[in-house]
Amino acid sequence: MKIRVVHDSKKLGRGSRFDKTQPKHQHNIVYHAACANKKCESNYIGETGRRLIVRATDHNKRDKKSHLLKHAQDTKHRRVWLQDFRIIGQGYKSKYKRRISEALYIKGNKPDLNVQKDAYRLSLFN
Repeated sequence: MKIRVVHDSKKLGRGSRFDKTQPKHQHNIVYHAACANKKCESNYIGETGRRLIVRATDHNKRDKKSHLLKHAQDTKHRRVWLQDFRIIGQGYKSKYKRRISEALYIKGNKPDLNVQKDAYRLSLFN
């Protein structure tokens, strides 16, 4: 009698709950944030190498230079929180690529709270 070893591997499929990282935990992203006041149309585009939830907390209270925080203080609108953020770009392999992407999104969407207008000067498009 011969003994046979059978290996049965199971691959985590597309339907698995382990497939996707929750948006709040994603990093190396470009994000869009809207003012928390639904009647206000002000918005902001930014980039971060950190998790989205960390950057959202910065915009909510830690980063005193945050244009989103300044807007909330100046207008007496509610401060932004995680539900006001949306990931618009992800999977960047370098800070340079992430900042170029941010500049392109700013150029295309023209968010009113972005003072810098772009992260990198895109002379090809100016």
